[in-house]
Amino acid sequence: MRNFISMNLRQLYNLCEFDVKTRANRVTLYVIKPSTTDKKILTHPRFQFLARSPEVYSLRTGHIASIVFPNIERNLNKINNQQKPMTEEVRLHCTCPAFLYWGSDWLSGQNRYNLEPATRIPPNIRDPQRKHYLCKHLIKVCSYMSGANFKFLFDRFKYSSRVRMGAEELHVLEPKECFDSYIQALKDMGEYSKDKENLIFKYIDSPELDKVLINLGIYVSEE
Repeated sequence: MRNFISMNLRQLYNLCEFDVKTRANRVTLYVIKPSTTDKKILTHPRFQFLARSPEVYSLRTGHIASIVFPNIERNLNKINNQQKPMTEEVRLHCTCPAFLYWGSDWLSGQNRYNLEPATRIPPNIRDPQRKHYLCKHLIKVCSYMSGANFKFLFDRFKYSSRVRMGAEELHVLEPKECFDSYIQALKDMGEYSKDKENLIFKYIDSPELDKVLINLGIYVSEE
């Protein structure tokens, strides 16, 4: 296995196998609008996506894919034209079972692109060849980030109902449209309880929602 000091989206995408990239092409991606712009919560650029797959075995609620750029500040004046999402150091996470249990979670910790404390248990049965760097949902995110710049991402992810990246458009969802997906994320992580569901429901229209989702582990802290 290769040991990296840092990773960017282009490196990770190139490491993924062709068959997973092919399956990623069928994923439908949505942008989730942040509930707050509070810099105490959002120190670095963080983007949340809802990813849904058409396969019959995939859940209609989809999965939450998270991406953070730890070396980029939210002050656009400090970003130069050479700094692109595909080539900046990145931290990633997805709530899907493939990421959590089929090797990506462990590899993210070994190669320092994890967005939360990664599992220390190597996937000797499910990924003995150590090739599952990303799940198909995060591969789809990589595809959409290609060609984008940070100013575009900062502006459009907050204020637009659609985001055009490349030749396609992404719908931007309000957090309340993702309620069922948040609940499913808790279940996928084995953290569901009725009290947690009620907590999300209570804050679903609040600027405090992002903080609540971070505390529940659905959105991952940047620290």
